[in-house]
Amino acid sequence: MDELDLPKSVRSVTILQGDKPTVIYKEKTKKKGLKVLRPIHNALKTMADAQKATLETLVDEMDRSDLKKKDGWLRDLPRNLRKSTKRGLKVVIKKYF
Repeated sequence: MDELDLPKSVRSVTILQGDKPTVIYKEKTKKKGLKVLRPIHNALKTMADAQKATLETLVDEMDRSDLKKKDGWLRDLPRNLRKSTKRGLKVVIKKYF
């Protein structure tokens, strides 16, 4: 069973037998993009995810503070910034450590 003569539209062949399915053939796929640029892409994506988490947390905390008291978003700004920054750093740390 070295090579199977299958049409191009077939991506994989799996045999269902017993408890576990067995993959007989799986099409090899190429990754798009240059290998050299992957670390840069991953780093930029992680930073964007961290910024997204930071801003979402900041908006939620500002809304919560605004409901509690008049001009609460301004009074609680240092605390809210600290909380949101901490949340963004957690995203980065989770990815790299």
